[in-house]
Order: sequence, then C-alpha cells, then structure tokens
Amino acid sequence: MAPRFCTLAGNRMIPFLSFVRRGVRFLSIYIILISSFVSAVLNSNISEIDTPVGKIYGLVDDITPRVAQYLGIPFAEPPVGPLRWLPARPKAPVAAIDATAFGPSCAQYWTSLPQVYNTDVRGFLVNGPTSEDCLTLNIWAPTSQKLRPLPVIVWLYGGSFQTGGGNTPYQIPSQWVERSQNHIVVGIKYVSQPLTSPLH
Repeated sequence: MAPRFCTLAGNRMIPFLSFVRRGVRFLSIYIILISSFVSAVLNSNISEIDTPVGKIYGLVDDITPRVAQYLGIPFAEPPVGPLRWLPARPKAPVAAIDATAFGPSCAQYWTSLPQVYNTDVRGFLVNGPTSEDCLTLNIWAPTSQKLRPLPVIVWLYGGSFQTGGGNTPYQIPSQWVERSQNHIVVGIKYVSQPLTSPLH
C-alpha cells in the first residue's frame, strides 16, 4: 500500500492528494480571472476594466506612461477569522475595485540579525505593511498594443516561503513592460509562512 502524505490544517488532517486537487481547482480560478482580465484590457478603456469580480480601476503614472497598472486586485476572500485555516475562497463580485496601489504584503519572517537582504540588497525587501489579508494580483499591461493578443507572464515571487512580495523595488516590472510593449505581467501574492502556506 502506498503511503498517504498528509498536511496539518487546524485540528484536522487533510490527505495530500486532496490538497493538490484543491490547489489545481484554485489555480483554474487564477487562470479564468487572468484570461478574462487580459481580454478586457485588450478591448476597453485603459483605466477602467470590467471583470467577473467587478469593475477595476487602475492607473498610468508619470514614470512609465505607456503601462497600465492594476495593483492589489483581490482574487480571494480575506483568509482571516473563520476562513484562516481553510482553502482560499474565490473573491465574491463587488461593484468596484480600486487597483491604484499595492495591497499589503503577506506576513513575513523578519530578523534583526545581519544578512544579505537587510545589509547589502535592501531593494529585495518588501515595502509597506504586511497582513494576513494579502491574496491579490498585480497586473502591468502596455497601453500601445490593444489591438492584438499579447503573451502573459505569470510571476510568483521567491523567498524560500519566508519572505517576498509583489512590491519589492527590484522586482516591479513596469519599466520592463514600458520598454518592450510586447507582453503583460501578472504577479500573484501568496501566503509564505509555514502556519498558513499549505492552504493558500
């Protein structure tokens, strides 16, 4: 008999294969949201996009004026309170989503001990607040290529499941999209701490 791998979730054990199936189902929600969003970007007003979860309002800034940015778009209900130890639930539709600023980064492992990240390459540290309510997408799309389909790069930040976020200065792709005008970047935030990452 093959071994059954399990992961702890609150006070109950979830079989590993069931966990993988849930992850695949939730990944399909990502793909549906991203594809509908990309389709909307190609066919509508840059700063205002209609999606299945509501109207999303983005921005174009002075630093990268040929890039439409949609920041902090929630793709799941906040994994807090009674939802803390459950698999993430898709975001319920709302009237409007303000996507003009990054949402909080997921909870991070911080230390005051000297290490490469806090002494030599501080640009890889996340900016701003952290929160359990952090399951959001950031999307960067060129403004000059609305008439043809573009490749979409889906980016998951690294950090050894301890640190990382969608708003680290060295990893924000707006200047790359500004230069190329030939691709769309979608950054997905995920919970990276050991107590909550198995389910999100």
